[in-house]
Amino acid sequence: MNNKLHDRIKKDYEGGLYSRNYDYKTESNVYGQNTLKELRADYASGAQKFREDLRNGHVRHWHTFPLLRVANRLIGGRMQETIDFIRGYKDEAKKPH
Repeated sequence: MNNKLHDRIKKDYEGGLYSRNYDYKTESNVYGQNTLKELRADYASGAQKFREDLRNGHVRHWHTFPLLRVANRLIGGRMQETIDFIRGYKDEAKKPH
């Protein structure tokens, strides 16, 4: 499922769907092979997914996020795209709608 989600998000990003300039800082300096541009795309994708979920009435709460952050550090940042996606989702959820 993560591969399908990643591929969809990457396709949307490369198609210009997330062309808005976002101010974004990562939690850690673990980038792996990602560039800052890709990290912004992951973050923006999470925010977009929240807006879609809000419209559809299926908002997720991501209670496991702290555990995922620890796991990401343990495996050398290989989950950074997922972490950035969830962070974008959660940050968008904090905004008034």
